[in-house]
Amino acid sequence: MASQKNIQKQRSRGKKTTVRAIVLFFLIFFCFFVFSDRSLAKTSLSINEKDVTFSEIKPLDGDLVRIYARIFNYGDKDVYGYVLFSTNGKQIASPQPISIRINTYDDVFIDWKASAGTHDIGAEISNLNPPDDSIEDNKIVKKDFFVDLDTDKDSTGNNEDLDDDNDGLTDKEET
Repeated sequence: MASQKNIQKQRSRGKKTTVRAIVLFFLIFFCFFVFSDRSLAKTSLSINEKDVTFSEIKPLDGDLVRIYARIFNYGDKDVYGYVLFSTNGKQIASPQPISIRINTYDDVFIDWKASAGTHDIGAEISNLNPPDDSIEDNKIVKKDFFVDLDTDKDSTGNNEDLDDDNDGLTDKEET
């Protein structure tokens, strides 16, 4: 009978020890998340090709074109930083500041004096605070943005103008 009581005491102690261990584990786990200053928070800004738009669809050489970019914050931290705009890899304006709350977006724009030719227009998110945890979607390039010449200054680009030099003869008649 005495050995049975000892066995029951040991089992009771074992259960108490197990319960204490589980409570201690959850207490440590809870403290880690509460006092870790959101160590698991993520910063995630994003831009994609459809987020970059233009005030002019068919600009002519010398036109002032406004280039817009919309930056999204999919993370769980407020973030501030800059957007850099470029054409053919060359920066075309000073960095534009952004400040984005969680699950919202910010729009920025620049004015660019378009020059004739085909351009690759870029927008890049940079110098973020806090830094972005996923930078693979922080830069886009819109390829082949065409700016036409208007030789005769009639507001119709040479590619669409049947009489580029406005001499009364169509371009086909002249060739």
